Amino acid sequence: MAENNNVSAEEKNTGKFEINVEKPINFDNMEGQAILTSREFCRKYVNPLFKPVFADYIGSIYTVDQRGMAQIVLYFDRKDHGDKVTATSKTPSNDGMINESVNTVRRYANRAVNGDKYYFTEEGKQGLEKFFYNEVRKRTKDGFKVDYSKVKTTTSLGGGYNGFNNGFYFGAPTGQQVTAVSFISPTKIAETLFGLEADGHRFEYDVHIIRSAMNQYAIASGSDSRNYLISVQRLDATRLNDLCAELGLIGGGIDMIQA
Repeated sequence: MAENNNVSAEEKNTGKFEINVEKPINFDNMEGQAILTSREFCRKYVNPLFKPVFADYIGSIYTVDQRGMAQIVLYFDRKDHGDKVTATSKTPSNDGMINESVNTVRRYANRAVNGDKYYFTEEGKQGLEKFFYNEVRKRTKDGFKVDYSKVKTTTSLGGGYNGFNNGFYFGAPTGQQVTAVSFISPTKIAETLFGLEADGHRFEYDVHIIRSAMNQYAIASGSDSRNYLISVQRLDATRLNDLCAELGLIGGGIDMIQA
């Protein structure tokens, strides 16, 4: 038998001369992929990310809008959580107003016009800001900022076969009025959870749907309990750039027509 470190070559009982390794080596991959369902993505990644931060957070759903955009919708209850941090509140954020008496008048006026309307708190705005799609950002004097009027709606938790009844979400009574926050990017959630840099390497992520399925109970009840098989991919952008440089694809300048 010939041996060289981890490699061995010998004639097996079958009479064939085979080359093997004693211990498989690690696969040096440039790209990693995880395949899971959208409900698992919400249970395993989305809920544990936001539940410890916001006391009013009750759950999430992975959905696709009429334009085909995949997004996460976050749900927040309308209970009194005392001094705990919440993403929404009956009280509008101060928006830089120093005079508390003026702000109090403003709150009463808003309630008289809009009823029990809920607003983003400053913690809600600052905490959620980086997770929104660029599509809901608008140009301001301070750069592109989220247009919060486009991402927040009021809805009720219906009965029937839906996420709140099958354990997809955190428990909440059906019929309860809640605040829904849309246009949350699954890819931005992956970036936060898994990190954009490690050991001198920069990573890029992509979360997309492979296929969808709707159970028969959901079809019969008309509820949106669609479940998706999704792919979470991570690319080692640093290694890719190194390989491109080795092949001469980058680093040599661009033969462009200058203006």
